[in-house]
Amino acid sequence: MKKRGNSGFTLMELIIAITIFSIVIAIGYKIISGISIYTNNQKNITLNMSSANLINQYLTKDIEQSKSIGDKETINNISYKYTIFKENTTIDYIVENHTKKNKDTYNLTRKEGSSEILIVDGQQRYDDNPFLINETKNKGVYEVIVNYKENKVNKKYSFHTSTRLTLDLDSNDDNGNMDNEVNTLDSSSDTDISNIKEN
Repeated sequence: MKKRGNSGFTLMELIIAITIFSIVIAIGYKIISGISIYTNNQKNITLNMSSANLINQYLTKDIEQSKSIGDKETINNISYKYTIFKENTTIDYIVENHTKKNKDTYNLTRKEGSSEILIVDGQQRYDDNPFLINETKNKGVYEVIVNYKENKVNKKYSFHTSTRLTLDLDSNDDNGNMDNEVNTLDSSSDTDISNIKEN
């Protein structure tokens, strides 16, 4: 009498199959998770560089055409602003700090009359003053500082720019003689965006 073939799995074969399947799933999860983290990190880097470019673009133009810049003015416990005074208009740069899902973020809005432009939207920050405009020891030359978080690392981007109106007036008052140190500074970033420095 012939024995019927056993086409089923033994317990040992089943355990081995489940183990191999679990290992494959674990490896696949790590690969997918790693790709996701890398993609998010690259997205954050791109957004931060884009924000730095926009801030540089708008601030350089506005400060070049300014007559003066007001000191930092507190609006409320989460907001402050800087006012740039031009010949025929004023421009406010308004910072709003937020905390969502245990993340400290901020928005930066440029307001001129009824026109508002959201330059920075929800960028991570590491203190309550993520955007600063400081006048340097050289009259009419300003340092713009932006701090932010990138992949859990505190970073800072800064550049210098100068008001041409103030420098032109000083030049006329001094019969065309300008401070050489001021004259060596132009309205471009002194920190290349591709080499954003860490704190």
